[in-house]
Amino acid sequence: MRVAPPEDAGSEVAEFRPHLLVHNDTDGFGPEDVASVPCRVTVLYSDGMDARISADGQFSRTSDMSTEDLLQVVDVAIALAERETGEA
Repeated sequence: MRVAPPEDAGSEVAEFRPHLLVHNDTDGFGPEDVASVPCRVTVLYSDGMDARISADGQFSRTSDMSTEDLLQVVDVAIALAERETGEA
């Protein structure tokens, strides 16, 4: 896990290559900046805690993202990472 200030976030994503990225919709990331991240939660601060979720090629939107919703995305990211590394 890494936390990065907005001005360094793009280079951190490129260098760290995370399996999961949680960010907000006002951080300046474009689709090309996050395309390599297999699981993403984009919190839509302009709409409360609504969020766009991208997980293993599946896209959805949720109202009032809960901790349970986030943990489900984390589980998908873990499964993808294990599949990528051959660990189980």
